[in-house]
Amino acid sequence: MQQGVDAKRVLGTGKTASRRPVHSPPAWRIDMSNASRVLLARLGAGELIAQLCTSQNWSRDDFDAWWRAECQARVPATAGAVPLPVSARVQIARDEQGIPHITAANDHDLFFGFGFATA
Repeated sequence: MQQGVDAKRVLGTGKTASRRPVHSPPAWRIDMSNASRVLLARLGAGELIAQLCTSQNWSRDDFDAWWRAECQARVPATAGAVPLPVSARVQIARDEQGIPHITAANDHDLFFGFGFATA
């Protein structure tokens, strides 16, 4: 674009660019507590489970229960209805090989369903 040319006139919108609004995370996103985030980071950095248990005053059974809960929170639903930010119903059916077959009313919802099924 040439210097000095009115961007509004060139684009024909009459609107000025603005920053995107800040949105809160979607309700369907996994909500991980800060404590869990810190503990997982410590494990990822190589801290031993025994050291983590000692620092948290946990038994190994306490750690195992926490770990199972953290893992289970990340497993996507494969049956039932899940509230998602789509404009119409999206159906994801899996065949005997586990391949998702997605039915949706529009392209946006279809691709959202595809992403959801493959995530």
